[in-house]
Amino acid sequence: MLRPLAFWGALALCSIPAFSQQSGTIRGTVKLERNGDPLHHATVYLVEVRRSAESNEEGVYEFRDLAPGKYTVVAHLHPFSDESKTVEVAAGGAGTA
Repeated sequence: MLRPLAFWGALALCSIPAFSQQSGTIRGTVKLERNGDPLHHATVYLVEVRRSAESNEEGVYEFRDLAPGKYTVVAHLHPFSDESKTVEVAAGGAGTA
C-alpha cells in the first residue's frame, strides 16, 4: 500500500474566520510525506457538506463560507492511499488541527 501523502505533517490545516463571525474557512497544503514536495491536482473532499476542491501548483486548497462545526477532510491522489482528518471550524475564531 502506498502512503506517501503527508496530508497532516506539515499541513497546518486550520479554520480561519471568513466573511462574518458566523462562517469559517478550512485551508491547507497536501504534500508528499517522504520529501515534503507539494502535490498539485490532489482532490480534497469535505465530507459533511459534499464539497471538493483541487490543490493548486503549491499543493494548497481552501474551503470558504463554512458553518461552525466539525468536518471530515479527505485528500485523494491516485495511486496513493487517501488521508483524512477531522477539523473543527469555530464561529468568529481560529482553530488548528
